[in-house]
Amino acid sequence: MSTRVGYITSKRIGGAVQRNRARRLIRESMRFLERSIQPNWDIVVIAQPAISKPGVRMQDVRDELQWLLKKANLMTSS
Repeated sequence: MSTRVGYITSKRIGGAVQRNRARRLIRESMRFLERSIQPNWDIVVIAQPAISKPGVRMQDVRDELQWLLKKANLMTSS
């Protein structure tokens, strides 16, 4: 069994275009980090309105997700 990830982007993020962009950013960031995440977990990522601000880059989202996963002790040591 592998780790499963769900994504929530509410209308607080913005219109459909902003919500879809937020989902793409989060999905791609999680794809980049997936090898470092411990197996057999169910993770739910809830996007916050700050993700739809102009100038938010993929690296920003990736760094934030990595920090959160480390804080939750879901990152492997390697």
